[in-house]
Amino acid sequence: MEEAAQRAEAADATASQGLMKANNEAGGKPISQTASYSDYLKQKQDAAKAWAAVSRRSADPRAASLQGGAQFKNRSADFDAREAEFDKRQGQNREDGAYITTQNAALEKKTSDAAEAQRQASETARERYIAAMVGGAEGRGRAGGTQLDFVGGPNPYANSTWAQQQGGWEAAQLKKVGGTAAQQAGVWGAYTGKGRWGQGQNSTQNMNREMSPWAPEDEED
Repeated sequence: MEEAAQRAEAADATASQGLMKANNEAGGKPISQTASYSDYLKQKQDAAKAWAAVSRRSADPRAASLQGGAQFKNRSADFDAREAEFDKRQGQNREDGAYITTQNAALEKKTSDAAEAQRQASETARERYIAAMVGGAEGRGRAGGTQLDFVGGPNPYANSTWAQQQGGWEAAQLKKVGGTAAQQAGVWGAYTGKGRWGQGQNSTQNMNREMSPWAPEDEED
């Protein structure tokens, strides 16, 4: 009887290991869908048979008296309860995983949307800056040149050193934010009086010279 009980205990341990293996393989799905589940079922049946052999009362009165009325429990119900508990946990894992996936997707979209909104805002600001620099260059140059030079005439800032320097600086700023070569030249021309007295000051060579102190190192001309 003791040997039979030991065999039953060993069969129980083997079935428990089989159940744990199936649970570990589940990865969130029902354990019945794992590759090792069929092995576990056979191990559970073997354990049940072993316990049945232990608990079966001997027909021999002397052997029955040696059993001493011991009651050995069929462990199948215990395994069934553990399977149900493992399946419940696997289901919770699936729900948790789906929730985390949803939250991560929402966070990624929020981050992406924020980045896109920031990009669009930056692009809008850049375009407005370029438009303001290009559109207001002649007015800024005329006002600044008049205040500094006081030479009068139709184009008081045409030959002004200040006009060339300021025009070069603004052209360099346009270059940094992606303004076109034509826009850079337009600002330079607005400050140096392109088409008026300052035609000679409007050369690309002079513009590049005045831009160079403020141009990025890798963009110097």
